[in-house]
Amino acid sequence: MDATMNQIEQTMAPAREPTEATASDSRMRVSHDQEARLKAVLDYQADVLKKENCLETALGTINAGLMGVTVQMDEFIEQALAANPKTVDRVQKLLPSIQTYLQATRQVDRLAQVELRVAASRKRKSADKDDRPSEPQ
Repeated sequence: MDATMNQIEQTMAPAREPTEATASDSRMRVSHDQEARLKAVLDYQADVLKKENCLETALGTINAGLMGVTVQMDEFIEQALAANPKTVDRVQKLLPSIQTYLQATRQVDRLAQVELRVAASRKRKSADKDDRPSEPQ
């Protein structure tokens, strides 16, 4: 992960004053979007921590952590792509970081699917128990 972040930082140009209002607006939007996305991840994590099923809680907290990392990676990549000068070489240097980001988002999807299957299985088992006739006493 450190190698990926170093790669991103190396491709970013030093901070400069924006030459157009749109560049500044774009950075503000990315930061605002990242803030909203991180809040959603924290909300998800708080909900997961309330679950009674330990497996669902474990999967959810791991996934929330990975989601937080991908949100940050996304912002770093966006900033690096927005940096001037825009060159093919700069984009090519970012490709390993973009690939890592895509792998992380695929893993988030996989964990979310497993989490959903575990929850559905638990609900089915609970419903099956409720549907069984009680034994006479």
